Amino acid sequence: MAKKQTLGRNAPPSGDPMKWLVPALLAGMATLHWRKMQAPPFPPSPRLTWEPPRNTPKVSFLVPAWNGRQDIEAFVSAYRALSYPHKELVLCVGGRDEGFEIAKALSSADVLVLEQLPGEGKQRALEKSLACSTGEIIYLTDIDCRPNDDVLHNLLHPVVEGRADVVTGASRPLDSQMQVGLVRSHWAVERATQPESFEPTDGILGRHAAVRREVLESTRALEVPAPSGTDYTLAKELIAHGHTVYFVPGHPIPSEYPADLRTYAHKQGRWVRNALVLGARYGAEAEVRAVQRTLVMPYALLGGLLAGLFGVRWLGLGAILAALHAVLNRVGLQRRARLKVSVRGSLLHLMGDQWAALKAGADALRRRSTW
Repeated sequence: MAKKQTLGRNAPPSGDPMKWLVPALLAGMATLHWRKMQAPPFPPSPRLTWEPPRNTPKVSFLVPAWNGRQDIEAFVSAYRALSYPHKELVLCVGGRDEGFEIAKALSSADVLVLEQLPGEGKQRALEKSLACSTGEIIYLTDIDCRPNDDVLHNLLHPVVEGRADVVTGASRPLDSQMQVGLVRSHWAVERATQPESFEPTDGILGRHAAVRREVLESTRALEVPAPSGTDYTLAKELIAHGHTVYFVPGHPIPSEYPADLRTYAHKQGRWVRNALVLGARYGAEAEVRAVQRTLVMPYALLGGLLAGLFGVRWLGLGAILAALHAVLNRVGLQRRARLKVSVRGSLLHLMGDQWAALKAGADALRRRSTW
């Protein structure tokens, strides 16, 4: 009898460990994200005091517009409102939406309209536009962007002053899109990854970049075939030829962001696929490893949830906590970006990222590389 009592006192505690493990993990996560919430907001764009000098170099805007009819008039209007004195716009327009006819009606002495033919793609459109342009500085942007003086002057002044030959900046959603939770979450994550100072970077944002003409001509970077990943290819080609790409913080260009889950997943999936395929081509091992981790994530989450349904509860719990952690991260970044927080938008953003990763992986396996 005494022996049985001793064994009873030394036996492991009974009960389900999940009863204390789940609250402990939730408490730890709550503490972690509470601390993150105390981080200061991202700094606003600094006041811009630079003005273009009288003898400023000419800037050529190169803007491909495939099926961009709905944006052509608004873009040309924004371009004409710019105060930069010496500039020209080269639009390369194509598609099935009659955008070419609309653009031709807006052509003028400083607005040249070229036709983009089916199958040419963005890279060939830029190459054609460069050949017809005359500016000393080439400004690259997209038809769904809305440049203004602060945006343009902020990006150009390091080039005009001779501090850089290649610069790129950031973008932000159009004001009309700021009520969309998915858009706010997307932009908040972008904002968190941007440098806060003028410094070298390894990529180019193709909708907001400027390059000296002689750099493009000497490297012939726009002649390199790029059925997809024009921006990525351009950056890697310029860097391979010894040029440094500088990031210019502040004053992001207003641009149309994907406002629904399907469009976001399509565009993000294309970006992930390009980083995987082109990163391997250019020997960007760190970027490729980061993308590989991204590609694994949806399978890990889905696998964990399925395992939980079939009785492996700790895997199911891990998947749920990982998803919750990702959503809370997005919520915290929206707060730091001084945006109205959207939990639903954060969840949609997480779902879009997983959809994009699945799509990118499938495209890479099928060797699909269309723009």
